[in-house]
Amino acid sequence: MYVGGIAFTAVPCTVREDGAPMRKSFDRQRPLTQPWLNHPQAKQLGHIAQVLDALPEAAELVLKDLVGAGVDPHTGRQGMSAEQVLRVLVLKQMQDFSYEELEFHLADSATYRAFCGLGVADAGPSKSTLQRNIKAVSEQTLEEDAPRCTYSAGHLAQGAGR
Repeated sequence: MYVGGIAFTAVPCTVREDGAPMRKSFDRQRPLTQPWLNHPQAKQLGHIAQVLDALPEAAELVLKDLVGAGVDPHTGRQGMSAEQVLRVLVLKQMQDFSYEELEFHLADSATYRAFCGLGVADAGPSKSTLQRNIKAVSEQTLEEDAPRCTYSAGHLAQGAGR
């Protein structure tokens, strides 16, 4: 897909008969987003984004849950990437948002959209899409991801001299 002369490609995981990817672990090319704000909460999200960027295996675990959730991978529109689902889940837990509040904030906040990998031209996910994707992530996956994220965050902080 081309937007403004820039090619956007994805790493396919499950493919329809016509070859179009339905679900992927992450986007190789990040979408166009607005710059991060110079605000403590935006900086915190930026730090968490660095941790998640350093852990592609966390998104791979989420992808296994999403593909195994009983959704036919050969029909429908392209779903959220596993990385987006993971980031949306982190944001929901951090801010204690309901699905309706999460839908609104992802449509309204440039910072939250950037953190979750939603570009300026991307439609925000609906609350039913958010709920379906987040609920597909198993407790086992969350238990496996949490120690990795904590360990990686500690290493990033040490590397930054903190």
